[in-house]
Amino acid sequence: MLIVGIAYGVIGAFTLHNESTDWLLAHVLGFAGTISLTGFLALGLASLLRYVLGAKQQPGWVLKHTEMGLYLLAALRLANCAFLFYLQAKAFPKNIPVYRLYTSFGLSFTMTVTSALILVALGLVLRRALPILEESRTLV
Repeated sequence: MLIVGIAYGVIGAFTLHNESTDWLLAHVLGFAGTISLTGFLALGLASLLRYVLGAKQQPGWVLKHTEMGLYLLAALRLANCAFLFYLQAKAFPKNIPVYRLYTSFGLSFTMTVTSALILVALGLVLRRALPILEESRTLV
């Protein structure tokens, strides 16, 4: 998954902005991190389903650390969004009013913050739900 993310990031950077290595760094780190952490979260979901359905008696390492993966994915999305805003502001033409930069960035930033907050909320729910599931298994 990490290799696919790096390759996708390199291709995306070269098709959009081939004159700067900063864009290459932003796309590679953004896509590689997002795809690899999303794969880790898919493993966590599979481990959660296996645990809830009774195939395993104890939660595995991946399931115990899935909430940290959710937090890392949220932080990575926010950091990538901030870095892309920095690159856009640096490459923004000086003769165009600045409010256009903020207007174009506003929707993207709003969507990124919303998805980051949803990921953090899912991490908190998982943190609270896992001990409840463990306790319910001992009662049965």
